[in-house]
Amino acid sequence: MQTILIIEPDNGFAQALAQELKKIGPATISTVPTIPEGCLILSQRPQSLVFMPVSDDTATLVRALRALQPGVPIILTMGEETAVSPAVTNQVQGTLSHKNLKSHLPRLLDQAPAFVPTHDASRAKPHAPSPAPPPKISSKQPIRPADVQHLFDRVELGELVQTIILSQANTILASRGRHKPAIQKIFVAQIGADWNGRYAARLQFQPTPSGDAQLYARALSDGYLLTLVATPEASLRELRMRGEALTAVIQQLLDGQQPDTLAPIQFSTGQPDQREKRISYNIAWQPQKPLRHDLQIPLRRALQRLAHENACVLTYVTADPELIHLHINCPAARGSDWIAYLLKNGSEEIIQKEYHLDEPLWATGFYAAESAKPLSDNELRLLLEKRELS
Repeated sequence: MQTILIIEPDNGFAQALAQELKKIGPATISTVPTIPEGCLILSQRPQSLVFMPVSDDTATLVRALRALQPGVPIILTMGEETAVSPAVTNQVQGTLSHKNLKSHLPRLLDQAPAFVPTHDASRAKPHAPSPAPPPKISSKQPIRPADVQHLFDRVELGELVQTIILSQANTILASRGRHKPAIQKIFVAQIGADWNGRYAARLQFQPTPSGDAQLYARALSDGYLLTLVATPEASLRELRMRGEALTAVIQQLLDGQQPDTLAPIQFSTGQPDQREKRISYNIAWQPQKPLRHDLQIPLRRALQRLAHENACVLTYVTADPELIHLHINCPAARGSDWIAYLLKNGSEEIIQKEYHLDEPLWATGFYAAESAKPLSDNELRLLLEKRELS
């Protein structure tokens, strides 16, 4: 059966398109309103065909989708006749206007399977074979959830890993962290939805009420899954190291060692010297124009990289269309203005280079002040109203 993904902010058209597709033949159809949600689905399950709306960033978004699934067939949709450059149309199966849905859709579907993109397909690399799975834990005795919970309660999470979960068959056996049980259940359901023993480890992204999260899961024996929920800034290398550390300790539990005898696991915050004097700051600035959604996660990664390179630790980041706000811990010798200048200008340079942008990203000015915790929503709103960012 075909799997088709519809990315469409116009819910009425999305439903109409889905109905027409069902008339033509059997298919599993997913509809989402935004590109990030579409990328999430594409990262979880290969698609036979993707419909996505024309926008100012169509070429970039097509590349983003094909980075997740090389050569995936794509049809562009538009509310009215819009000029689309040949450089873009040469990379997709075709374009479909809302008003010509019924008359043009069958023809587009006929040509889509045989269509070979003129550029991307020649460069697309086949999926690399999965690395050999690591040796699975051999259960000499069943895991006692109370023992694992006792172990988790002694783990020092740090700032990048927010929650850790041990589950089996979508049932949470032990957990610790910032996310509420209801949100943890969503994480576990997503991770376990199509696992079926096919992966040794897997990384996914999941939107949450407080922002995007990374879900890094490792398979244990007997259907156990260890999941680390982390901020978007956490690197895959860090998640692997922390997952391996937890797995090794759980192995000791399975070998019969008592939880009280195990040394606590501390996830490093990234600070080079815990003894040196450090100060935390709130820093905020505004974009020149609303920040594109596809730049928000790359921006967070750029900020994390700059912080790490300068012996600082990002403890909180929000990258919204209208405001960038972060809370950062740095050596006391580096003042707030210096740090704000470094992060603001450095992140702009990284994003401009990565996305081939010429225009400035950020408006003039910034807010920087020493603070033990991030600014509240009310405090941020007052900053904007009083124009204290200039």
